Amino acid sequence: MNGITTTKPNEVFDFTFVFPDINAEYASKFDSFWEEHEKYFLEEMNSYGTAINYESLSTISTEQSKRDSSLMPAALALSRSGEIIGVAFVKLVKMDVSLLFGSHAYHQTMYIRKEKRKAKFFRLAYPLYKAFFNGFTSESCPRDSRARYLIAENINPSMRKPSMRYAKSLGFRLLGKHSLGSETWILPLLPPGSKQKG
Repeated sequence: MNGITTTKPNEVFDFTFVFPDINAEYASKFDSFWEEHEKYFLEEMNSYGTAINYESLSTISTEQSKRDSSLMPAALALSRSGEIIGVAFVKLVKMDVSLLFGSHAYHQTMYIRKEKRKAKFFRLAYPLYKAFFNGFTSESCPRDSRARYLIAENINPSMRKPSMRYAKSLGFRLLGKHSLGSETWILPLLPPGSKQKG
């Protein structure tokens, strides 16, 4: 899928949807990015009391054969030189059926390089999520039909208000807040092949 490009003073970023079949070039870039940032990602996610214990997830994989057991890159933010700046991840998870959300759901989160956050976080986070959402909810995206919901986490306190407005505009509702600061949002997914609002 073609990427979304944003041009702002001083820096240009490209945003592209890569789920589920990331190409070899992006997979190689992602492997290098993940080798550098995996430790920071896990520490950060688990420090906020998120809905999923990320340490319990299978190893991240870009391989199609491991799609149902891995946290996978779904959209990338890249510098003009091709360096990965941020990633939107998605994971197919089994659900407790007593929660009435079905047997499976997709869980989504995002990671942006720390050195890019202070002045540019929203400039990066918003178009990265837009690239993810537009691709993931498109009629052509081969999502698992067992997943009836998309669950998204917001662990960044500075993003609460703008994220809340944007999430509501896409059809998300707040599922809960965690004691250490994160929020969990949920969106009903239409069956694969259907056009989603957004």
